[in-house]
Amino acid sequence: MMKLDIHSQLFAKIVLQGVLLNMVTPNMRGIACRVKNKKLGLFFLFEKKISDEDFDIYTEIETEAIAQYPDDYDLESKAISLDMSQKRFCKEGYEWVYLRKEKETDNNHKEIGTSGSGVFRRDDGAQI
Repeated sequence: MMKLDIHSQLFAKIVLQGVLLNMVTPNMRGIACRVKNKKLGLFFLFEKKISDEDFDIYTEIETEAIAQYPDDYDLESKAISLDMSQKRFCKEGYEWVYLRKEKETDNNHKEIGTSGSGVFRRDDGAQI
């Protein structure tokens, strides 16, 4: 039987990285997880209304993820829609395992890109 310890959160993130391969839909803005008191918690943020396809995929992600844990672990999962006009948030105690690239980052830094001269600049204007 597998014994989970202080590395449980790391294990969850590694498991989910494998589970998410070829599973992320364009509507998914972010996926977060946590492990606490023999519960695997998953939190899904969708941009638009959760379609039937999105629902099928996120329930498959749940199934594949919890299958990696001992039988005495439970699954706690929540999925919400959050329009692009609203800033992403992560449930307290959860950590992101997937974040979609969006124009404005959650820490209010400008998007990094070319300046037209082929030089990359940070949000403070310094060359990279």
